Amino acid sequence: MLGLGLFYSKFDFPSQLDPTFIFTVKTDNTGSSNDDQFTIPCTAANTSATHYGRPLMNVDWGDGNTSEDVGSTVESDKSITACTHTYDSAGTYTIKITQGTSYEGSAWESGDHAPIQRFSFANGGDKLKILEIQNWGVFPWGIHGNTFYGCSNLTVTAEDKATALGTAAKTTVDLTFWFRNCTAITTIGNWDFSACINMRGGFWSAQNFNDNISNWYLGKNSDGTFHTDFAGSTCSDRLFFNCNAFEGTGLDAINVSQASGSNGLRQIMANTALTTANYDALLIAWNAGPTQLSTGTPTFNSTYTAGGDAETARSALIAGNWAGITDLGAA
Repeated sequence: MLGLGLFYSKFDFPSQLDPTFIFTVKTDNTGSSNDDQFTIPCTAANTSATHYGRPLMNVDWGDGNTSEDVGSTVESDKSITACTHTYDSAGTYTIKITQGTSYEGSAWESGDHAPIQRFSFANGGDKLKILEIQNWGVFPWGIHGNTFYGCSNLTVTAEDKATALGTAAKTTVDLTFWFRNCTAITTIGNWDFSACINMRGGFWSAQNFNDNISNWYLGKNSDGTFHTDFAGSTCSDRLFFNCNAFEGTGLDAINVSQASGSNGLRQIMANTALTTANYDALLIAWNAGPTQLSTGTPTFNSTYTAGGDAETARSALIAGNWAGITDLGAA
């Protein structure tokens, strides 16, 4: 099973896992940097030397050159110029990022701040130059939204587990638009969403995504058993919107009872390939779960089976706290 990645604090990074964030870029794809350059999309949170909302990382650029402690210098314009590297020639290179040489024993480490900070393409920069992620290592999940938004050439072959994880410095986890318009991604494997608060548009228009999401890990109960509940995620609005290939396998295993507000589940499965069988399973499971909160009118691009448990569950959900359901009607 392919996975997305993992950020562990210094206290619990397993020794058997590679802590290196590894990805491949093609410098002469269209981007904001020159054809022989690549820019790592990190910025500083502010200009205070005591604010650690900036990276502290070592970068192996894949051409025999390295940069040490990138991001540690405070700059008035909040940019980190060392994140742009010029190669001898245009081509494909594998970049490796580890924690900075000065990270150990620093305020970054003592405050449990990730070595990589504020990494976000946000539908700009060199979004088309990143091709593949082979290992997540020290990559910090969920610190900011829009991380891979627009990276339409990106695929994921990393096998380490994805953890949307807060830190002592920032406990809120925001996955808004993380993989929006990532049209080359088909699968992401197992995730840990147990600290997630917002998943709005997470896979919006990831048109080839069709993963089985039943193995997403969403937390533990007080007795140590696992649960599948977006415990802190109040918004899954348009989570799979325009995922034209997504058939919805495993979505019935996800408890969405915490999704709240008028946009909580709005258009969560609009313009997908949700099958009737998976939609039936979803309706039955979600109706049998905890009481649904106010979630507006969720949209499902599918038909349901008439005259059976799915239709009964659908009617019960509409009669309950849901404002209604928009779907394609009975099969």
